[in-house]
Amino acid sequence: AESSLISFGSHCVTHENMLLLSKEEVAEELAESKRYLEQVLDKPVDTIAYPFGLYSREILDLAEQTGYK
Repeated sequence: AESSLISFGSHCVTHENMLLLSKEEVAEELAESKRYLEQVLDKPVDTIAYPFGLYSREILDLAEQTGYK
């Protein structure tokens, strides 16, 4: 985590297809993953790779509200 050549991003907690989750479940996946990684790495995590590469406009909005770029 100390290297400037490596970056860390979120991939959610359970690796579920987020299109099949409720808005509340998506929000929890995004927030918990971010919180955990930031705690472990002791640095901000603001990028995400959506499981299966699947997302919607609503999921993008939730991710932005959670602090992802």
